[in-house]
Amino acid sequence: MRVLIADFDFFSALGGGQTFYRRMVERHPSWTCLYPSRGPDLKAEFRCHLPTNAHPFGFDRFWYPVDLLDALQLESGEERHFAMLLAQIAVPLQGQLLDLVEVPSFFPVCHLVRPIFSAFGIVVRRISLGMVGWVSVSNRNAYASETGAEVVARLEAIERRCIAAADASYTISNLHAAENMGTVPSGIVEMHDALDALPPPDPAPPGAGPPDLWCVGRLDRNKGPDLFIEMVARIPRHLYGKCYLCGPDNTWATSGPRWSETLLALARERSVDVQYLGEIPIGDLWSRAYRGRSVVVIPSRSDAFNYVAVEALTAGCPIVLTDRAGAAEFLREHHPEIAPPIMSPDDLDDAVEKLRTILEDYEGATGRLRAALLEKPWPRPRDNFLADLLAAAPASSPTVDAGQVERMRALSPLDQAPARIWRTLPPRAPTSSVDVVVRATRGGRSLALTLLSLRGGSAPLGVIVVNDDIVARSEIAAAVKSYYPAARLITQGGDAAVAFARGLAAASGDYVCFLNEGECLDTEAILRLRARLDAEPMAVAALGEWWQVDETGRPILENPGRAADHRTLAADPAGSLGPGHLLRRAAMPPLDTSLGTLVLADLWGRLARTGSVLVDATRTAWCWRDGGSIRTAVDDETYAAFLRKMVLTIPVSGGVCP
Repeated sequence: MRVLIADFDFFSALGGGQTFYRRMVERHPSWTCLYPSRGPDLKAEFRCHLPTNAHPFGFDRFWYPVDLLDALQLESGEERHFAMLLAQIAVPLQGQLLDLVEVPSFFPVCHLVRPIFSAFGIVVRRISLGMVGWVSVSNRNAYASETGAEVVARLEAIERRCIAAADASYTISNLHAAENMGTVPSGIVEMHDALDALPPPDPAPPGAGPPDLWCVGRLDRNKGPDLFIEMVARIPRHLYGKCYLCGPDNTWATSGPRWSETLLALARERSVDVQYLGEIPIGDLWSRAYRGRSVVVIPSRSDAFNYVAVEALTAGCPIVLTDRAGAAEFLREHHPEIAPPIMSPDDLDDAVEKLRTILEDYEGATGRLRAALLEKPWPRPRDNFLADLLAAAPASSPTVDAGQVERMRALSPLDQAPARIWRTLPPRAPTSSVDVVVRATRGGRSLALTLLSLRGGSAPLGVIVVNDDIVARSEIAAAVKSYYPAARLITQGGDAAVAFARGLAAASGDYVCFLNEGECLDTEAILRLRARLDAEPMAVAALGEWWQVDETGRPILENPGRAADHRTLAADPAGSLGPGHLLRRAAMPPLDTSLGTLVLADLWGRLARTGSVLVDATRTAWCWRDGGSIRTAVDDETYAAFLRKMVLTIPVSGGVCP
């Protein structure tokens, strides 16, 4: 299963949403998880520590696709910014198939995924919306100089469109489920599965003396770092050691002060000696804050869950936790033995008193917490927690703007410079012992989509394109040069059976797959079929599920893998077979070139009688409905010849034809 997580560098970034996505990748080892990187997660010294199923990819962060953004006819600058990022992400994914696109609610683009991705030839089966914190809420709670009410209103409108376009949605706490603008999510994540089961901490904290105070998280006002400073200003100085702020700053802002500057100015006004550490490495955060001699204060004004609360507690660090975080109810309900003092951002007197109580009895508070953790270990998480939740989600009717899809497609972004530049790295030389024969009669987008799908895979396939049209010959050659220059191009004219026969004659691999332009392969799935055939030498062919997708890139027909029997072939010889079948070349009889477009149906019928055919339940191929496969209607004479041949070769059992 191929999954795109639309968040950036979440294995190196500090934040609750990023932590959740790290756990998602780790708990779904069978998923191939793609995600965009601005650089940090691509560094060799960091990438070598990623899970084997985590695949960050780079993208052009400086491309501003003004024509595409204009075609979308978006209502605000904020939505244009989100669309720009999504278009930048789409370029390196061009022509791929994604079983799931996971969209975090702080990047509300569900409604833009299909218009933008389909224009780049990307198939998306489902879009899931992770309600892990709304960008409108963060802006509503922003510092006074940052965001006006009109910006918040525009963001809320974007979020409503995002919700309406999701196939499924979920949130990570009961609190956040009740705050989602009247929208009922498909499910609520069991957060034990998205947390780590850590070994119990030592019975006592390290060192001696007053503990340090920490506020960990983004420095935006929604997280309450200003409330932290206000609380510390009212705590007697002898009760704590040092005071730290730690987390991302708004370094991306092009105007106004940095969040850190606002907070440090407030600290000076309140005579609080606070140090801002920036985004320290996760290992340092654990050793210095969570496992150190510390108290962590979490005064958020709104928080879907708050990982810091659970991570600090399970490491043996006392905390004061806001009642506006989903973790507060989670801890009270599931772990009352370690539930922390709960504060309200609206009642600083009570919050200060609760922090003072911990500091005045730090040894006792820490000892009781650590003893409780030793007595009752944290439950172990389960794998595949989100896959199970999404599988149980009720059917939905997501919206899509057909006008946006049409206008985006009309711009042909695959032919524009950014997409072409991304394809300048040629495909690697074939190493898979699989040759793909592609019959091309038109070129253009349909052939481009086929060739794009063949560029991926851990072991490259051999590609043979048979140029089978005199009129479109130059267009076909241009498409091959642009989308798969390593393909071998054979020219002949006007007959499907002869085209496939010539392609087969040029093949040298142990296995062969036939495609018409507009039909696309999942190359990794084809390699899995090859492995099955390698393991069963008596089998002559293997096939899997294939999809038909509409103009938005959504599958509308999922054809299960099955061996096409005589009745099926006779009823629909041109369409029953579908793409994505892998055949053992040594077991193939000569193609019957008299049968035109039914040559593959005839071949399949004959192969099915010579040995076993393996059926695989996984998807191996897809076909675009608009301008896709050239499996056309069959003339009566050819159909009659095909049926006569079928009747003459039907196996007879007990004197009766099956």
